[in-house]
Amino acid sequence: GMIIGGMVAGAFEDALSRKRTLLWGLRLNAAACVLTSLAPDINSLIALRFFVGLGVGAILSSLTALSAELSPPSHRGLFVTAVSGFWSFGMIFSAMAAYGIMGFAGLGW
Repeated sequence: GMIIGGMVAGAFEDALSRKRTLLWGLRLNAAACVLTSLAPDINSLIALRFFVGLGVGAILSSLTALSAELSPPSHRGLFVTAVSGFWSFGMIFSAMAAYGIMGFAGLGW
C-alpha cells in the first residue's frame, strides 16, 4: 500500500497541491486506522491495512517534499533529515507501545 500510495500521491501533488494531498493522506490513514481496530476478521484487517499503507505513502512523499520546499536553504538538509528520522523513531516507538499495551492488557492473537 505504501508503494502505491507514494506513487499515486506524486500525481495528485501536481494536480491538487502538496498540502491537499498531505491532508487527504492523513484523512485516509486516520479512517483506515479506526476501521482496522474494528476489523471483524483477518481478511478485513489485511484489506484495511492496505488502505493504511496508501495513506502513509501519500503522507510520507508529501511531507518530505513540503519540508524541502518550505525550509530555508541554509537549514533544508536538517529539516528533511528530521522529518525522515522522526518517521523511523515513530515506527519504533509505536511498535514498543503496542507491545507494552498488548502485554499489559493480555491482548494478542
